[in-house]
Amino acid sequence: MKDKFPEPESFESAMSKLEEVLRKLESGQVSLEGSLEVYSEAKFLAGWCYKKLSSIQGELKKLGLDENGGFSLEEFPSLD
Repeated sequence: MKDKFPEPESFESAMSKLEEVLRKLESGQVSLEGSLEVYSEAKFLAGWCYKKLSSIQGELKKLGLDENGGFSLEEFPSLD
């Protein structure tokens, strides 16, 4: 089994690869050993996507209205 999977080029490519990996698992066409490898890759990709979303979330702000009718920037709720 691989210790490390290649880092995705982007969030979109990671999600695409994750969908592909999940289809393999759901197909039932993969051996038990192969399923463990595919599962490990899915776990790696899901973790990578979560970390990417968490880091981006900290940089984003939501535009809201304050009590005086003016605009304010608010934090998005945490993913945790």
